[in-house]
Order: sequence, then structure tokens, then C-alpha cells
Amino acid sequence: MMISSDSDLKKLRQMAVTGDLKTSKFRSVIWNVLLGSLNHAPEEWIQQRQDQRAKYHEIRQKNILNAEQLQEAEERDNPLSQSKDSKWNQHFRDTELRQLIKQDVVRTNPNVDYYHKPEVQEIMINILFCYAREFKEIVYRQGMHEILAPLIFVLHCDLQAMCHIQEETSICLDPILVTILNPNYIEEDSYFLFCQIMNSLELFYRINDMTITESGQLTNIPATADSPPPASSPAKSFINTTGASTKRTSEIEVVHQLN
Repeated sequence: MMISSDSDLKKLRQMAVTGDLKTSKFRSVIWNVLLGSLNHAPEEWIQQRQDQRAKYHEIRQKNILNAEQLQEAEERDNPLSQSKDSKWNQHFRDTELRQLIKQDVVRTNPNVDYYHKPEVQEIMINILFCYAREFKEIVYRQGMHEILAPLIFVLHCDLQAMCHIQEETSICLDPILVTILNPNYIEEDSYFLFCQIMNSLELFYRINDMTITESGQLTNIPATADSPPPASSPAKSFINTTGASTKRTSEIEVVHQLN
């Protein structure tokens, strides 16, 4: 797929909006380009993907305790410790958050069998958990699993189509495409696509008079708290350009902006 000019990108975007990509076997690749997960130079995609996958492995290693770490905690930590440095404390908070996510994931699209495969549910839980830990001002909120679900499904469909071509024909596929659509990295690739979408949707999940605990629960903050949205919030520039007050209100932020 060549993207040689802004007009090509505009054409792809229009095709996506009008639904003309429904039968495309590279739909997830185009989504990545349109959302910025991949740039407009295909010759750089292999390196981009390798960097993104390595970054996700770092995120997983940092946020998901493995058996060795839990064994170390069993030997050194007090299970009742409330210290933020305690592996036991982290384990209990992680378990609570993962259970909160799982409650939604298991109810994803009940009429589609794909979402009820244990391995798919585990991928979704891992992605949403890592997102929650990396973006602590948002964490996990109900409904995020519905945003993630079609991303994984479309990527899965593209992977299946490419595997079918490889099995049934002798066509030599472009090495860039083979790297981008590698079935061994569906979790890693879905994570970054999800993050790109959430960059635009963050505003819809922010509540001005509440904060979120490390276990993923909403809790009230003092009503007198005065602080602007975090720098990562899309609302920041909107508030500054309209002259709206940055004082926190007891509203979902997107409703506050609309009002």
C-alpha cells in the first residue's frame, strides 16, 4: 500500500468514513495509518512495529507480576503490608482491577463466539489492564472493552486472510506486510491501536469531581479543588481557547464542555 501524498491519505480516510473498507483484507493496517500508529512511509513500518512491540513487552513486565516475582514476595514481603513498594500489596490491587475488567470482558458481544474464547479474553484483559496502569488519570472505565473488541476482531480477520493466502497460494508476500500482520503479536499491536483511539476519547471518560484509586475504583475528591485538566487531556487546549473556567465541577467533563 503506497501513500505518496496527502490526497492518498484523504482518499483512504474518506473510504473509511463511507464504509468502503469493509471488504478490505488490510483494514487494520489502514486504521493504523489513519490513527497514527504507523506513519505514511511504509519502508519505516517494520522498525516502528518492532519498537512498539518491544515497548509493550516493557509495559507488561513492569505492570504484570510474574510467578518469580510472586515467589519473591512470598519470601520477603508481609502479605498485610500497605507499602506501595510491597509486591503483595501490588498483587492484591492488580487482582482487584483485573477482576473489574474481566466482569465486562466476559460480556463482550454475547452473539459472537470469537470474544468468548479464553485466549481472546485474556488478551483483552491484559491490554485493558496495561492501559489502566499506564494512564492512571483514566485507568479502566466501563465500556472501554467495547472499544477494544472491534479492533482485535478486525486485526484477527486480517491475520486470517493473510494466513489463508500463504497456505493456499505460492504468492510471495511483501515482507513489510508479513511483519505488520504477524499473528504472534496481536496483543501488542491491538494495544497501540487502542491507545491511539483513547487519545481522542479520553475526554468522554474524565469526571471532574472524582478521581480513581489504584484498584480502579471511582472516589470523590474535595469539591473545592481547583486544578486544570492534566496536560494529556484534549480538553486543556479547548478550555484555554474558549476562556472557560478550569474550576472542577460535579459533571462529566465532556458534558461540562458541551454546556
